[in-house]
Amino acid sequence: MKDFYRLNTMTRREHGLPPQPYKFFQHLYDHVITGNMGFIATAFIRGRAIAANVYLNFGKEVIYKYGASDKAFQHLRANNLVMWEAIKWSADHGFEKTLFWTDRTGK
Repeated sequence: MKDFYRLNTMTRREHGLPPQPYKFFQHLYDHVITGNMGFIATAFIRGRAIAANVYLNFGKEVIYKYGASDKAFQHLRANNLVMWEAIKWSADHGFEKTLFWTDRTGK
């Protein structure tokens, strides 16, 4: 969670938005992710996290909830790798759908 939060803070600042409090994500981790109701997928280069996504799961669905990355490594497309690996992991673990926020709008 610390790696994701560091990246999320960078991404939010890049977008001109204040980051959510760390406590919010710590509670999400403590009460949801450790309860096997979600996971964090992270890409590393030379031991440094450069992209991370938070996914929540409900029933047979995995929902992409938060994504963040280090802009200095954007040329490596680590966000794409993280997403692809999360989709593969979800399928390998019996999930039937990976949803993104636009999937919930009905459009």
